[in-house]
Amino acid sequence: YALVADLFVREAHRGRGIGRHLIAEAERRAIARGMPRILLGVVHGNHAAERSYRRQGFGDYALELVKNLR
Repeated sequence: YALVADLFVREAHRGRGIGRHLIAEAERRAIARGMPRILLGVVHGNHAAERSYRRQGFGDYALELVKNLR
């Protein structure tokens, strides 16, 4: 699978489709390499990013939990 490790669009540039275009390019490259799926994560509470990814066809895959030790 392909993995989008980090995707960040500066706040002043959000809402212009930049993130959507970056994901589309990641998908294009994954398809060209014969990868069957693309995986990304969203920080809990980042509802705008989650909505955007869901509109682009992403769905639930896994649940990750974290415990801060410091």
